[in-house]
Amino acid sequence: MEKPPRGRGERLVSHRRLLAYALIGALTAALTLLALWWFLPHGERKARAAAFALFTLEEILRSLAFRSEELPFYRLSLRKNKALAVGLAASAALSLLPLYTPLAAVFELEPLSAAELALVTPFILVPLAAIEAGKAALRAQKRAGR
Repeated sequence: MEKPPRGRGERLVSHRRLLAYALIGALTAALTLLALWWFLPHGERKARAAAFALFTLEEILRSLAFRSEELPFYRLSLRKNKALAVGLAASAALSLLPLYTPLAAVFELEPLSAAELALVTPFILVPLAAIEAGKAALRAQKRAGR
């Protein structure tokens, strides 16, 4: 609400933003496939579980990163938006539900151990880091007066 409204001829989503969405989507897809491939020696169900955990949890973190086009996600407090915090916690819990309940059989997943989930975590953080690096580059560009 601090910025003026978009101009009449201005696009709702800029070409730059569309490119960013496409690149982050491709990065997420590549990381998901890499996790699947990496866990395949442990069995198809385990590999599917790793890919599922990566994809679903990464989406939750991505939602944090895209809350602002300029500010880093850690500068935007969740305390001010309790509904978002509850929604994110519920989403994370629902994402893990198919892994650690009888639903695992339905989805043909094998639960991940804490150590295996720890191996997936860096994959989950890569898109978030990429988004934040892009925002930092844009901030630096603005400071340089471009």
